[in-house]
Amino acid sequence: MQNNHNGNDLVASGDVAALLGIHRVNAAALLRSGKLPAVKVGNTWVVRWADLEAFAQSYIKGPGRRTNGVVGGAGSP
Repeated sequence: MQNNHNGNDLVASGDVAALLGIHRVNAAALLRSGKLPAVKVGNTWVVRWADLEAFAQSYIKGPGRRTNGVVGGAGSP
């Protein structure tokens, strides 16, 4: 992540997803669970840039959904 931001800059949830390379639904789950510190402003979750950077240092992106090579498959048991 480039650090040309002030640590107090705010990042919206959609941008959080893009910066972490995850789907916006997964980003929202991280925010709602408190694993990534955030506050809700109106209908939008926002994260301090410094908190996002700290989280990104330890975040390990898991594998995507497995489909056994079949589009829309049920995945592995």
